[in-house]
Amino acid sequence: MGIPLLRGIRTCIRYVEDHKQGLHSELARRVALELLKPGKWVMYTHGLDMVEIFPLKELHTGYTVAFGPDVDVDGQGFYEEDVVLITADGYQLINPALPYSAADIEKMMARLKQS
Repeated sequence: MGIPLLRGIRTCIRYVEDHKQGLHSELARRVALELLKPGKWVMYTHGLDMVEIFPLKELHTGYTVAFGPDVDVDGQGFYEEDVVLITADGYQLINPALPYSAADIEKMMARLKQS
């Protein structure tokens, strides 16, 4: 038995709602307001084809699902994609977390230059 797809979207929206107070810029707050709209959340699975887009109704254990909200605010595009594995207990994020602070981005860039 799976979980309804809409429940997954609601979980994402709840996460944005729970964290929007910690945003430091007006632009970030406007992006968060856009992310609170269910239609901004794009989901597709990764299976035999690289990207399988079909009308999912439920998420089942073993699915890998990409969540890719895409919003435009003030002429700037914002896109984030996370890939999660649906597990019996919920989900597991299977892509590495991205750095967000300037210091973390600088550290990552320095590591990449050494490679």
